[in-house]
Amino acid sequence: MKDITIRIARIGDEEQIARINVETWRVTYSGLIHDSMLKSLSIEKRTDDWKRIIGNMNDAHCTIVATNDDGIILGYCGGGTARREGYQWEVYALYVHPMNHKSGIGKELLKSYITLAMAAQWTHLGVVVLQGNPARGFYEHCGAKYTGSFTHPIDGIDYWQDELVWKRDEIILTRKMN
Repeated sequence: MKDITIRIARIGDEEQIARINVETWRVTYSGLIHDSMLKSLSIEKRTDDWKRIIGNMNDAHCTIVATNDDGIILGYCGGGTARREGYQWEVYALYVHPMNHKSGIGKELLKSYITLAMAAQWTHLGVVVLQGNPARGFYEHCGAKYTGSFTHPIDGIDYWQDELVWKRDEIILTRKMN
């Protein structure tokens, strides 16, 4: 793996995060989500969204980024209080630029995020992935257990999502996730 630094996202990062967000969605979800929706994704709109997200971060919602030695953001992981029943804390998003897939950056981001999130008093940490997303295997390899599926609308169309959960007392950051 390349030398990376993991830090809290800050104002000024929003355009790089938005670019990773849009480019990763277009690669990862091609064939899983309608092409028209993927083509309509806008880096400019996502930049505005990320400016708001970063500006509103607090103890309950946080995003971290992985950067290279030049300060270029290679990936990000964000989460906070759970949006669904069954767990208290959630990984909302973990995306690594497609050029850096399979580099170990995703694992480092996830481990760092879980370490950061351990300060919160949760017993279960969840993540939701679109069915067919290869990231499900990544999360299972990192110790998450499948707990069920449900539909969720994306751009007005219902898509099946898989829910996975880690139990706090079963998370072993050094062994399980390597």
